[in-house]
Amino acid sequence: MYSFVKTSVKKTSAIVLMDVVWAAYLFISNWVVDYLDSAFVAGMLLRGAAFVFLTVFLLCKKEFRELFKQGKITWILLLIGVLGFTTDLFANIGFKYGNLSTGAVLLKTDIIMTNVITVVIFKHKLHAKEWIGSLIMLGGVILVLGVGSKNFSFNWYDLFFIASAISVTIDAFIIKHAKNVYHVKSDMIAYYNNMVVLVLFTLASFISGDFKLLGVVKLNYVFYILFVVGGLAQTCIYIFYYYNLDRMQVWQVKLALLVIPVISLILGVLVDGEKVTWLQGLGIGIMLIGAVIVVIHVKLKKHEKVIKQTEMGLSDIPNEGEIKHIDELENNQENDDLGGKNEFNN
Repeated sequence: MYSFVKTSVKKTSAIVLMDVVWAAYLFISNWVVDYLDSAFVAGMLLRGAAFVFLTVFLLCKKEFRELFKQGKITWILLLIGVLGFTTDLFANIGFKYGNLSTGAVLLKTDIIMTNVITVVIFKHKLHAKEWIGSLIMLGGVILVLGVGSKNFSFNWYDLFFIASAISVTIDAFIIKHAKNVYHVKSDMIAYYNNMVVLVLFTLASFISGDFKLLGVVKLNYVFYILFVVGGLAQTCIYIFYYYNLDRMQVWQVKLALLVIPVISLILGVLVDGEKVTWLQGLGIGIMLIGAVIVVIHVKLKKHEKVIKQTEMGLSDIPNEGEIKHIDELENNQENDDLGGKNEFNN
């Protein structure tokens, strides 16, 4: 019983920490972008800070030399970084010309895209309850974001939001592929990802001329503190996001990320004194209902597999070893799907 609870707490903590650091990064990133009036310079600085943290992290783990021993897999690592950059770039272009509310919703459609890819390409069947739970959570997110029918419209430039959602979805599957099929360490993926995004943001800053803003904008101590914290948050995103991709399917990780708007709302209340509307409160409730539907179904499905494979009694609770065994079986099945069907498998 103790081992089962311990395992569940560890997994839940990893999900919660992933959502919290991601929400914190988005909060700080938006503030830095507004302060500098440049998404390119803000991205360059925040990724630069993360670059320093990741370098120290690898040096402490004595893994820095492994960066230069990736061989042909380096091209996949660079592709992951390019997709990471295009995710931010397309979203920024969409927000520049489009509607904030429309963009916020369209960017969250990555959960639907992930589910479709999971079913169509990798032939992993999702139960109706998993689809229903995902859609219910997405509906709750829309309410939390404060989006109504009046401020939701679609124009040609909103296609950039969809492109961003597609980019981040493909990126997640390629990361999963690199980890499961080629056994690339999370640290290596994180470092290459951040390095490529940093280089591309720097180039974009020079090409756009935004780099000159650093000599014009007055930077105070609050900016420097947030700059460092933002870089640390980005580093933690890599750690927890990749950790969860190790033990969960991509669609499950994407579903967990839907909680970020709720955490962002809480941060807005605590930091900026924002007020929660009754619609947003309703949205949080709806999200919780959707999450409960999915979590209970996944737990019951996994418990049934444990019973079938270990011939346990219905009254028994699976221990840590049995839960790990089932997780490994599911990951092995997903590895086979990724290795056999993914175009990047040579």
